[in-house]
Amino acid sequence: MNESILEQLDSQIKAMRELRRKEQKKANAEQQKATDQKYKTLVQQADQYMNILNYIQENLGFVCSAELVAGLRTFFHKLESAVCYGDAEKEAVSQATDMFKGVQNETKKVWAKHFDALTRKTRGTLEIVRSIDPEKVMKCLKLIQDAEVWTMEKEVFERLRQALDGAEALIQGLGLNSNITDFLSKMAHGQATLKDLNEDIIAWIRKGNFEYRVKLSFR
Repeated sequence: MNESILEQLDSQIKAMRELRRKEQKKANAEQQKATDQKYKTLVQQADQYMNILNYIQENLGFVCSAELVAGLRTFFHKLESAVCYGDAEKEAVSQATDMFKGVQNETKKVWAKHFDALTRKTRGTLEIVRSIDPEKVMKCLKLIQDAEVWTMEKEVFERLRQALDGAEALIQGLGLNSNITDFLSKMAHGQATLKDLNEDIIAWIRKGNFEYRVKLSFR
């Protein structure tokens, strides 16, 4: 009788152990599935990032800093080594995710400097000629300004390229030279006088039919 009870208890204990093993296996499987999904998402983000990086290098003259290059190498090495026997390792994926955030932060800093150098002259000229063609100028300025902060949206940089090309065509179409640009700059800052209206500028105003767009005032 006692042996029967012991056998029953032993059987129940084995059943409970088997149940816990199955539950743990299920929990591990769910955890692994979540880790694999995080890894897949990170790979997709990295691919998207490199696609954008290649675009701005080829079309906007972007140059990676030494820190950014080093960060990218470390990140991709960690990303590659995060998979073992077909499964992503949780800790390695977490480390790779943090590294990618570091890459993004460094990219933001380098892009901010590049954006200013790339667009400063164009933005300044557009501000000067704003009164001549406000609609086109404002459209170009907005598309340029939209790309001031680094983003993972490639379309923003594509529109920046289009805006810069459009701005160049607009400025060239106005037939500007340094003399005219200086005059328009003075006008924009309320510093232009009749002495600044030389024959070159008057000819430009008449050629472009800007007589009614250029306004002079007494001070």
